[in-house]
Amino acid sequence: QEMGIRVRTSADKLAVMRSLHKALLKRHMRNRQVVVLVEEAQGMLLETLEEIRLLSNLETCDHKLMQIVLFGQPELDTKLAAPCIRQLRERITYSFYLTPLKQADIQAYLDFRLRAVGYTGPELFDVPLVQLIERYSQGLVRRINIIADKTLLAAFTQDRHRLLLEDVHQAARDSQFDRPTVV
Repeated sequence: QEMGIRVRTSADKLAVMRSLHKALLKRHMRNRQVVVLVEEAQGMLLETLEEIRLLSNLETCDHKLMQIVLFGQPELDTKLAAPCIRQLRERITYSFYLTPLKQADIQAYLDFRLRAVGYTGPELFDVPLVQLIERYSQGLVRRINIIADKTLLAAFTQDRHRLLLEDVHQAARDSQFDRPTVV
């Protein structure tokens, strides 16, 4: 759908693959690269991951017609280790593991996110706030986002421009991240 390919809902897998291949070839002739981004891949069934591998077979004599990028939690590595998915694992060219962010990175990340949406005021997340966010989030980006969003919301609901440590504590409790670990 996102590529504008029209396929009947009753079409079988072969018909869908033919339509996709034809559309990819047209894009390739126009020097257009298609990249498929698959988020939360750890939640996919092994059979679905195998279907994704089959998509990687769509190619010309010397070019892949699409790049496939899988994003997932560590459980994805466990799935990819399954013997029945060996062929997909062998096609993975690059693999990256994002380590938990440290305090300075969290502070820069939060500031970047605020600036990206147009915030131009003073820095909102000071060092003590970021230290607490690091402890509660364990440096995991998803948790950092959740805690930061809820911290901002807590201040907003009290019509405050200054974020407080209690806002972070409340955000962590609300998110059930309320057992800080030593980092």
